Amino acid sequence: MFEKIAKSNIHSNNTMSRKTILLATRPLVPPWDEASKNFAYFLAKSITKHQVTVFTTPTPLPDLPGNVIQDPRYTGAHLDSIKSFDS
Repeated sequence: MFEKIAKSNIHSNNTMSRKTILLATRPLVPPWDEASKNFAYFLAKSITKHQVTVFTTPTPLPDLPGNVIQDPRYTGAHLDSIKSFDS
């Protein structure tokens, strides 16, 4: 069964299909003093073959690669400053 699932994720040219990944975390903003923010930040930086979306503030993080979409979902550095998902 696993082999069938794995084969369904591979295109005819034998490459893995590009995935879209959302890392729903605390706002990824300095200071880098929380393990969960560090983990999400470095994970997003290391995934190169897929599109990754991270939640940030209106101040963009300058050193994330082009495949990382920064969604300024938070208005500040705290969890309670999240915007509605309807906006």
